[in-house]
Amino acid sequence: MSTGCGEFENLLAGYDALDQGERARVDAHVARCAACAALAQALTELGTVLEAEYGAVCAPPSLLDRVGARLSPAPPPRPRAAAAFLDLAAWSAVACAAAAVTRYFTPPEIALTQTMLYASAGAFMLGGLAIALWSLRERED
Repeated sequence: MSTGCGEFENLLAGYDALDQGERARVDAHVARCAACAALAQALTELGTVLEAEYGAVCAPPSLLDRVGARLSPAPPPRPRAAAAFLDLAAWSAVACAAAAVTRYFTPPEIALTQTMLYASAGAFMLGGLAIALWSLRERED
């Protein structure tokens, strides 16, 4: 067997599903490689025997459902709303701290009114809410 036979062995196993270009490439390799030609012949014979023996057998829908359920990955856990509200509370605390720091470090010649502080705290809180909702949405996906 040549070093590239592993790829062709996998392609031979799914030969019926290959497009025309891939089939031509596999056929060309099988024509040059005795080991792959033997494998192709064995797979063809195996398919014939299995079709003759089990061609009329169909799995019941309940079995297909059970196997499908085991093969499909479990859905991710649903995010808890409490986590998003805790995020909101944390960002609200950050907004209040930012307002306090702004008030403390503002030079005396700039007159900050309560309205300006409330507006900046509100902007920070809305930003925190947006981040909390974004975080909740990211956990959903």
